[in-house]
Amino acid sequence: PPSDVVDTLIKVYPSGAKKLDKEKSSALHFATHYAASTDVIKTVLRAYPQAAGLQDRYGRSPLYHAVDKCVGLEALKLLVQTNPSMATLPCVQEEYRNLPLTRMTATLTPLYIAWAHVVNHRNNAKLRDCKRFEKAQLLMEAAFFHAKNVSPPVPREYHFISGAIAMDMYLPDKVLPMAIEHMPQDLLVEDREGRDALARAAATNQYSKERADTVTRLLLEAHPDSATKRDRKGFSPLQLALLAGKTWSAGVSRLTKADPDAVGWTGNSGNLPAFAAAASLEAEECAAEGTLEETPTEEPWLIRRADPYNLLSSKQRELLVKARKRLEEKQQQDEEIVEGPNPEMERLTTILDLLQADPAALPSTL
Repeated sequence: PPSDVVDTLIKVYPSGAKKLDKEKSSALHFATHYAASTDVIKTVLRAYPQAAGLQDRYGRSPLYHAVDKCVGLEALKLLVQTNPSMATLPCVQEEYRNLPLTRMTATLTPLYIAWAHVVNHRNNAKLRDCKRFEKAQLLMEAAFFHAKNVSPPVPREYHFISGAIAMDMYLPDKVLPMAIEHMPQDLLVEDREGRDALARAAATNQYSKERADTVTRLLLEAHPDSATKRDRKGFSPLQLALLAGKTWSAGVSRLTKADPDAVGWTGNSGNLPAFAAAASLEAEECAAEGTLEETPTEEPWLIRRADPYNLLSSKQRELLVKARKRLEEKQQQDEEIVEGPNPEMERLTTILDLLQADPAALPSTL
């Protein structure tokens, strides 16, 4: 219906905008699901802004409908400005909403779906003029600043590649190569800490070590010299990767090969050499999370792997740890179950590989 009709209905029955049907859908859900005009969505949203943050029983939010049904750009802006957190909220049923975020559930977010539309339909020659691209960029920028807790946003800190790196968990794997291809100049843009694209990726935890290795490879191929740069605190990409908990197979081997001098390099600020940075990570995690007895060393690794952008609530983190403990108990009872990768062993192997890459680093440190 026209927006003036909707406006009249709301004036006659103002509480109607707050009503939910048996599937917990609001008027805003219906407006976005049926791709109503921007004026209609604006009218309904103004009557009950909280509806932008509601999910129906299947986990669908108004923003999810808007992206899925290709609602106009201006309407998307209204929804994102009202509640930017919905861009990365997975569409899952009620009984699964307290479970930890995984790569699988991340693919059910409005942000992922918006970029899937771009990847599946993109025209290389007209990417920036594509409406799908504009919508996907809108969601990624909103999610980027929401995750960074920057308010108001600082425009100079966001660009295509920085968003693709920070929000990698919620994006199709082809988005980062697309960003490198279309905006290679962004590879050299530094943030407040003096880190370019490779350094930011090194300091970021991707959703798997395979993905971390792929991201490192893509950025090194695009700009190899970034491996030898140092940020404002004197950290190299190799040191940043190790301090972020990455192991030899998660991009560290590539960074070591690209800048072998970084293995034993400490700089003028007294930074630890690479192997010592890797060895000290466990102690830093224990200090941040509590004593070793209170917090098993595996838990921070597990949480960081499932929640690379620190988006889980304390309750979700607690459930994650409990789920892991139950899994370990089940594995101990069933001898046929093969144990997965041991994070501690991977870390020790990484330290050994670094020392083998530069044996002189050890005596120079002692």
